Amino acid sequence: MIFILLILNSLHALYLLQHNSKSMAKIGRKPDSNIRINRIGAVLADKGKKNKDLEQHFGVAQSTVSNWVTNKSQPSVYDFYEIAKFLGCDIRELFVSTKQFIK
Repeated sequence: MIFILLILNSLHALYLLQHNSKSMAKIGRKPDSNIRINRIGAVLADKGKKNKDLEQHFGVAQSTVSNWVTNKSQPSVYDFYEIAKFLGCDIRELFVSTKQFIK
């Protein structure tokens, strides 16, 4: 039960980051493009996988996976869940830590 709550908390934090980023000057603008949200590329490397493995497994375009890995765009919360299952990792490993922002 605690594990499920931790995952839901992580997913909620991602949602807030995507929709309420403090780097947004006005509502509706995209967050600063320099913000790294995910670690998909790092986890792929750690697991000995390539972008092509995600492309083939999920049936998505090369450009989609490339955009995820370079943080130009983010997968949906459900896609993060499926990516974590595919890579055999905790979903939290796919996200950049926000501990530095906690006071």
